[in-house]
Amino acid sequence: MVTRYEEMIVKDRDEYDRFPATSSLGYKEGFLHRPIVNEYAELLWDWIIALVPHARRKRKAYQLSLTHDVDQICKFGAVSKDIRIIVSLALKHVQPVRAMKHLIGMCQTRIGRAKDPFYTYDELMDISEQKGSKACFYFMARESAACDTGYDVTEKKVVRIIENILNRGHEVGLHPSIGSYLSYEKLHHEKEQLDKILGYSNYGGRQHYLQWKGPDTWRFYEKVGLTHDSSVGYVETPGFRCGICMPFYVFDVLAGRKLNLREIPLITTDTSVFSKKYHDFEYDQIKNKLVKSIKYRVKKVSGNYCLLWHNSSYHKYGVEALNDLINNDN
Repeated sequence: MVTRYEEMIVKDRDEYDRFPATSSLGYKEGFLHRPIVNEYAELLWDWIIALVPHARRKRKAYQLSLTHDVDQICKFGAVSKDIRIIVSLALKHVQPVRAMKHLIGMCQTRIGRAKDPFYTYDELMDISEQKGSKACFYFMARESAACDTGYDVTEKKVVRIIENILNRGHEVGLHPSIGSYLSYEKLHHEKEQLDKILGYSNYGGRQHYLQWKGPDTWRFYEKVGLTHDSSVGYVETPGFRCGICMPFYVFDVLAGRKLNLREIPLITTDTSVFSKKYHDFEYDQIKNKLVKSIKYRVKKVSGNYCLLWHNSSYHKYGVEALNDLINNDN
């Protein structure tokens, strides 16, 4: 489970070359929503204590890890870009209401009457601080391309956001672009760009669109000097792709060696909860049943509940929805 060996055997992939949750052993055998590796560890400890009553184990406390992929710095950018969006919505997609809303939002933001809806960095840090944890923001470091919204990480407004995050004691990581999961050159270039902004090189990353292939992506991450990866989760559904809810050092099963890289398993994403592209469930069904059950299981084994919530999702889905996913503790 933790090496993702099955993904090297099963060749099923979606349009972004991602391994589908429905092709996994966990899904087919009904344990995708259980941290099966942690449960086996608990069973093993029960046996050890039964045989050696004085045995003691170190237990870590349950942790909440709020993470944020910054695909777009702001909703409203250059005037020319916004006008193209408005024209496209009105004429190409025949959505005049959306076009008008975009125009009004652009104007209000530009004259200072409203804050850009994607500038939610302080609000997201506030939530993590209220929970006694650190947020991690993954920034892109390349130009715009197909499937990548892109932005210049050296722009003053981006640098100011990053400085604010670091000054408040939170973390910044790399959000590598589409296709970089199989390209050392792309990863190396993008990490160098972020290194220059941060002034240090000791941080982790998460792939855009959660593109990942084992053990190749892990090898490239180690080679470019990233400290951790947090890409191994499913976009279609909350669950335990690695069968575990704790950070672990990864093992290259093909080379037969442990890598100097940790995986922080991604358990829930905003997309997996809300997107109708991947499921037909209503939000309340997922929140009240699936997410509630998953969080309960993570807490039971004192695990790390890693949640992805894009900065652009704060207003898209509502802060109440995010708080629901965090505070659903029963």
